[in-house]
Amino acid sequence: MKLYIRIIFAVFTILLWMRCDTSKADYSDTFKKIIITEQGIFRGVDFDTPVSNVKKLEPIKPELDDVLGLKYQIPLNEGETLYLEYDKQEEKVKNIRSKIILRNNQNAEKLYNELTQFYTKKHGKPKGKSKEQYWEVNVSKYIYYIDLTWIEKENTIYLDVHR
Repeated sequence: MKLYIRIIFAVFTILLWMRCDTSKADYSDTFKKIIITEQGIFRGVDFDTPVSNVKKLEPIKPELDDVLGLKYQIPLNEGETLYLEYDKQEEKVKNIRSKIILRNNQNAEKLYNELTQFYTKKHGKPKGKSKEQYWEVNVSKYIYYIDLTWIEKENTIYLDVHR
């Protein structure tokens, strides 16, 4: 009887593990190129992350690195680009702004839905209205906001993270 219970437990564990792995695989390549990791607030970066660490996390050198922050232009797929800005204060990240330009409405809608699903799973149900929503997230003594906006007629998505 104990062997039977162990086998059932092992099968259940394997099925649960497989379910967790397939949920990550459900995202598009574009989504994976934008999010890159589930760690941090966005792309492995948290507030107050040293700017030097951001430079190590990003796959390319910044186009601009000045007293205000870092700016990147990251190619995604043909005709699609992620524009990314990390605002800094005292050499640490304070805000993150991104603009994602996609080729067509179907790609934009799919990505918007994936981002909504991702942040809802991570932070709960968003506030706001369709195509303009946000998450209010408490982290230690701070509240930060993740704003997600889809400008449908421009095939553009804005994802901004700020306090």
